[in-house]
Amino acid sequence: MSLYAVIVAGGTGTRLWPLSRVAYPNQFLALHGGDTMLQSMVIRLEGANIDSPWDLLMFTKKTIKASHLPSSLNLEVIRDFDFSYCGKLGLNLSKMLVQIESEKYLNVLESHSCVTGVVCRPEMVDLINQNLGLIVSANPRECLNNIQDYISVLSGFQWKDFDSKIDPLASIHPRAWVAEKNVIIGKNVNIGPNAVVYPRTIIEDDVRIGACSVIGCDAFENNLTDDGLKSFAQSGGVILRKSSRIFSNACLTRATYGGFTEIGEQSQIDNLVHIAHDCIVGRNVKVVACAEVSGRVSIGDNSTIGMNATILNGLTIGSNCDVSLGAVVTRDLDNGKKVTGNFAIPHKEFLSNLRRSKEVKKIF
Repeated sequence: MSLYAVIVAGGTGTRLWPLSRVAYPNQFLALHGGDTMLQSMVIRLEGANIDSPWDLLMFTKKTIKASHLPSSLNLEVIRDFDFSYCGKLGLNLSKMLVQIESEKYLNVLESHSCVTGVVCRPEMVDLINQNLGLIVSANPRECLNNIQDYISVLSGFQWKDFDSKIDPLASIHPRAWVAEKNVIIGKNVNIGPNAVVYPRTIIEDDVRIGACSVIGCDAFENNLTDDGLKSFAQSGGVILRKSSRIFSNACLTRATYGGFTEIGEQSQIDNLVHIAHDCIVGRNVKVVACAEVSGRVSIGDNSTIGMNATILNGLTIGSNCDVSLGAVVTRDLDNGKKVTGNFAIPHKEFLSNLRRSKEVKKIF
C-alpha cells in the first residue's frame, strides 16, 4: 500500500497572536530555530516510509498479475500475485518483484515488506516465504530483467506521460537539451550550455546545472546472455531538490526500476562526478570533483565525499561524514565518521598506521 503525507496548514492567524497574523499564520513562524514549523514538519517526514508527492505525479502505481505476463518470457508462475515494479533488495518501491539466486539473501528478503513476489530457481521454491508470490526460472536475473523490458513498454502502466513543464522564470541555455516529455523545471533554475535533461526528471526551484552535465541518463545495468551483454529498459527518474547545484560535466543516472535518484536541498555535485542509479544524497552534501558514487548508495545530510573517492554500491553513508580524497569505501559509515585510504579506514587509524610505517623505515 502506498502512503502519502498530507500536511494540513491553515487558520486565521489568531492562535499564536500577536506573533501570527491572518497574512502570516503560525505555520510560517520559526519558533525553534531557523526552520519554520511547516519546514520542520516536512523535514520530520523525510525519514518516514512515505511516498514522495513527486511519485504520485510521475508514476501510476498500477499493478499487473504475474499470471498475465506473456508465455514468451519463459517463466512459470507458482503463486500468483500483483506487482507494480521489478527491483532489487534494498530499493523501497511499493509492490516490488525481486529475484533471489542465493540462500544468503533470504534473511534480507524477510525484512523487505515492499516485496510482493520473487523470481527464483526451481531448487529454491520451498525456501521462499509462502506469503510471497513466486515465479520460477532457470535464470532469475535474466527473467526479472525480461519482465522489466515488458512492463516498461506497456502504455500508461508505470509512468504518466505529459508535456514537459518549464517555469517561465527558468533560464535554459539555447544549446542545452531538455526532453519534450516528462520533465518538470521550477522557477529560477539555470541550465548551462550543452547540458542534457532526460525524461522523468524533476528540477525544483533555484537549482543550477553546469555546462555539459547529463541528468537522467540510463544506468550501466546489463545481463550476460547467450547473445552477449544485454541492457534492459529503465523506468526511474531523477529529482534535484531546491537550491542544489550540479557543476560541469557531471553525470546523474536515473533510478533503474522506478522511483528517483535524488540530490538533496543545497547539496553540491562538483565537476566530473558520477552519481549512479538509485542513489539518495541528503541535504547540504558536497561531492567533490571526480568522485564515484555507485548505485543504491545513501548519503546522509552534511557529509563530504572527497576528490576521487569511490563509494561501493549499496552502502549507507551517515550524516556529517567525511570521506577523504581518494578513499575507497567498502563498508557502511555511522554518523560523524571520517575515513581515509584504500580500502578506507577511520582517519585517525590511517594516520597512526602511517606513522608506524615511517618508524619501521627508519629502523631499516
